[in-house]
Amino acid sequence: LALAFQTYMRFKHIFAVPRPMELSPQIQPMIPTPGHGALPSGHATEAFVIAHVLEALMNADGSDGGNGTKCREQLQRLAARISINRTVAGLHYPVDSAAGQVLGTALGAFLVARSTGGKRQHRSFDGRSFTGADGAPKDFRLHDNTGSIDANGGELTMPKAPLLEWLW
Repeated sequence: LALAFQTYMRFKHIFAVPRPMELSPQIQPMIPTPGHGALPSGHATEAFVIAHVLEALMNADGSDGGNGTKCREQLQRLAARISINRTVAGLHYPVDSAAGQVLGTALGAFLVARSTGGKRQHRSFDGRSFTGADGAPKDFRLHDNTGSIDANGGELTMPKAPLLEWLW
């Protein structure tokens, strides 16, 4: 989680997106609001990192259809619920959670790849995909695309990190 924290905090400081309450006095958050930017949602990032890593750990025995595959939907739903609750509480915009999902999934894949020597994919995020055909914003959805493979195929074989491999 320290990797996730350091990563999303860099983005929050770079983008410095104002929180919803800073733009409208009608929004009154249910809990204290942090003083840093909103994009990406740190809770969403951490929740999706954990969901991705737990799924991989439960599939680590190599069996086809391991427990991680069976639990994937529930892990993803829990991560999405954590993300959406931050919007409901008045702390984030829906796109903050979507960006957190992309970042969390990418960081989770990176950690798994560094632990196992597996492959990881480059991901990208385009906020325009969260606008409907009529121009109205779309809400965060669990099954939205969480990233795309780059034009060069996007797969890199990661060298194993000895400490992460031992922990894995």
